[in-house]
Amino acid sequence: YDVVLEAGSGLSIARSSDKITFTNTVYGVISCGFFDDIGTTAHYLPLNGAPTEQPSDANSYTDWVCPCNIVVKSVQLRGSSFTSSGNLTLTVEKDPIGSGADTDVEAETVAVTGSDDQDVVHFLFDNAPVSVGERLKIKIQADADLSGNQNWFATVVYEADWSTRYTQASAIIAS
Repeated sequence: YDVVLEAGSGLSIARSSDKITFTNTVYGVISCGFFDDIGTTAHYLPLNGAPTEQPSDANSYTDWVCPCNIVVKSVQLRGSSFTSSGNLTLTVEKDPIGSGADTDVEAETVAVTGSDDQDVVHFLFDNAPVSVGERLKIKIQADADLSGNQNWFATVVYEADWSTRYTQASAIIAS
């Protein structure tokens, strides 16, 4: 019999000798939101848990421990009431195991206007990898005061490589 296999989006098919291997790209999402007037002060998306009013750095709501190697692909952000124009920057940060220090991975900036209420602000990252066990953080900062207090809703889209997840016996992992 002849069998026809077609690779769709995110799926690859490889043949070696008598073995056929299928590889599929796996995506995940983190949804989060907060209510605040960010002004021009750096805030962090609350990636860890339910929506929170704690978007500042150094709290337990803004860090997410990667279960495997990931690449942040994009972030979709929605604000409820912009009142002026300026640039909004999202920066993907990571904190390596044993480090305790954040490192910038990649930043993207989008210009917004006072009429962008309820519009989606889309940030596309070229290459923002974070490794298994590292803490992921996403900083949001404006270069002008874009609004007063408003709701911020975000969806982080990442590509996951589950073959890198921890599978060994229970232990302390230091690097």
